[in-house]
Amino acid sequence: MTNVLILGAAGQLARNATKFLLERTDARLTLYLRRASRLGNPDPTRVTIVEADVLDAKALKAAMKGQDVVYANLAGEMAQQARTIVDAMEATGLKRLIFISSMGIYGEVPGEEYRSVLDPYRDSAAVIEASGLDYTILRPGWFTRDEAIDYRLTQKGEPFHGHDVSLNSLSDLAGAFADDGSAAQSGCEPTVIDERRSGMRKRKLGSSGLEVSALGYGCMGLSYGYGPAADKQDAIALIRGAFERGVTFFDTAEVYGPYTNEEVVGEALAPFREQVVIGTKFGFDIDPETGAQRGLKSRPEHVKQVVEASLKRLKTDFIDLYYQHRVDPAVPIEDVAGAVGDLIAEGKVRHFGLSEAGAATIRRAHAIHPVTALQSEYSLWWREPEQQILPTLEELGIGFVPFSPLGKGFLTGAISASTTFDSTDFRNVVPRFTPAARKANLALVDLLGEIARQRAVTPAQIALAWLLARKPWIVPIPGTTKRHRLEENLGAVDVELTAEELLNIEAAVSTVEVQGDRYPAHLQQRVGR
Repeated sequence: MTNVLILGAAGQLARNATKFLLERTDARLTLYLRRASRLGNPDPTRVTIVEADVLDAKALKAAMKGQDVVYANLAGEMAQQARTIVDAMEATGLKRLIFISSMGIYGEVPGEEYRSVLDPYRDSAAVIEASGLDYTILRPGWFTRDEAIDYRLTQKGEPFHGHDVSLNSLSDLAGAFADDGSAAQSGCEPTVIDERRSGMRKRKLGSSGLEVSALGYGCMGLSYGYGPAADKQDAIALIRGAFERGVTFFDTAEVYGPYTNEEVVGEALAPFREQVVIGTKFGFDIDPETGAQRGLKSRPEHVKQVVEASLKRLKTDFIDLYYQHRVDPAVPIEDVAGAVGDLIAEGKVRHFGLSEAGAATIRRAHAIHPVTALQSEYSLWWREPEQQILPTLEELGIGFVPFSPLGKGFLTGAISASTTFDSTDFRNVVPRFTPAARKANLALVDLLGEIARQRAVTPAQIALAWLLARKPWIVPIPGTTKRHRLEENLGAVDVELTAEELLNIEAAVSTVEVQGDRYPAHLQQRVGR
């Protein structure tokens, strides 16, 4: 028998959940609310009523004794309530929390007022996600009025829309309580759960001590490289959505846009800057009039100049991880490392990184100033780093940040030989993405799909889980412009591959020879130096 404490028990969502639990499970309920007169006459053999305020910490702790799970249906001072609940649960040893808010769902679909409702919900969720609790956050969005359908379509990038449900199916939310399976046995499956147990896992980049989420978020595609830039507000919402799901590591560069990607990242992360790690990059000569790339430029005086512009665009006083984007053959790497070292001494930068550098260059740079991380392409269809790079990084205690861990989208299974790309999409010039190469390389995607089906996950999740299993200091940074892909990617953190599964993946992919170079010749010349 499950003992459930329902906070905010007078709310419509809580009443629906109470009704469901009483009718279709054997759970014992404690209904916690300010005025019991709003409840009617619940069954006294299964229901205990507590009249108190959620902000009454003493009463809350007393009500939590003997409970198995807490259901919090909040309104009003939500963030403060969430903090009080988390503190009380930690003090009493309770671990399981389910959180939802019905704020605003009965009113007209708002315009600017929308954010006034989202902000307290977002703040409350952040409190819960930062705790050590096992939690389920139910994200209903605006789901009770027909007008909300069009609003959701026009505001599809906003966080907390979650899955759309009708008012009649709200009782299904109570299925989340049923850890003993009774709800599933009764034919009710929860349909609107956004769940993550114990928060996003963390990793440290090598021996530097820089701790980040196990998966980062590559922000480039929001502004550059994969067709037209996303709407700015949609991009900001997606970045904040990643943070709300536990991502603390965000990647950008001055050349993405150019400049606009840093601006979007800076604005999106400003409200919680101290809680995230931002990586950005320097090293290109960018025409200030046209924004065109004129080659590489890593002279120390240039590095110290462009860092000021990046700091301004990112709305921050420091950059957590500052990478040289590509090795500049005209500037000794020792000079570059020294320049970044100076910036670290000044407090403008905290860690030094390289991107697409060769093993010898990494060693030379590391001898001048410790390199925290190398960012280069690495995935199931580009494994060259295994030859020299990974052994070098492991020896020196340097973290590895693979970009394009899903093969620029190919490993998701969403791209076929007939897929067409926008004229501004970088993949149009990549030999690996010619129709003939894509047709040949689908064999690898098919193998991933079969492995994924055996685990009831997606090919993308298998590809990311494989990377995470390679080394504990590897932190992939998949990018996306779609919320559902973000959720899919983050789900890979919970896919733990066994030794046997890893061997099976190795055996399967070894039978496929990937066709096409990963870069056109002029870009390939810039890597591995």
